[in-house]
Amino acid sequence: MFDFPLYLSEGANGRVLKFDRDGQRSVLVSGLNNPLGIATDRANNLYVVEEGNNRLLKVDAASGAYSVFATGLDSPSVVAVDSFGEVFVVQHGTARNVLRISGDGSTKVITSFSSPYLPTSLAFGVEDLMVVGVDNTGSASDYVQWVKSGTQANINTPTNISTDATGRIYVSENTVSNSRIYRFHQRGESGATVVAEGLSAPSGIAVDPVGNIYAVEQGNARVVLIDIAGQLWEWATGVIDPQYLAFTQY
Repeated sequence: MFDFPLYLSEGANGRVLKFDRDGQRSVLVSGLNNPLGIATDRANNLYVVEEGNNRLLKVDAASGAYSVFATGLDSPSVVAVDSFGEVFVVQHGTARNVLRISGDGSTKVITSFSSPYLPTSLAFGVEDLMVVGVDNTGSASDYVQWVKSGTQANINTPTNISTDATGRIYVSENTVSNSRIYRFHQRGESGATVVAEGLSAPSGIAVDPVGNIYAVEQGNARVVLIDIAGQLWEWATGVIDPQYLAFTQY
């Protein structure tokens, strides 16, 4: 289950913020070099992609103290943790792959993509089904893929993927004409439902236990809440270069 606290990375500002249920914030980590993707495990650790230094950090979510979990990565962007606590990172440099990183530092390529396709987002659904967003420079051939089954859904410029308590998949789409969030069934069957649209450059998304969606609007430098009725509310403002969100994993 995922619930508060909620974490937000501020890329150019070099920080990770921690929010409580009421939207009160504190700085968990600062002084980082372009932090992007973030994810939590059940041991109260937060994993932060530090794209500017090509490494992955492991942060104590209580104190903010961190250690280097992996170095020498190839333009890492997002990170995800499965139900077993295994850590996976998307590399969008020359490698263009999803990399599993073990606690001892060993790595294994799980899936890879050839140019011009570029992995952009990653999440785990029911039974740890891996879902990857793939971009072809914003073309009509962009897609989201359920890796094990090979099921694909066309999404133009998928920027982030999240799941809810029932395992349904949420994908943010960021284009000039379509800035939306879609919801898919657990395994991608039966197409998608648009659950939010008219957003301003949506990026990170996270879903709370009752189905409220929290979404980064990079164009408005804020986090919005889309409730289960589809109503959009301003939730957090004044954030600097907001990137990705992650709830605490319990």
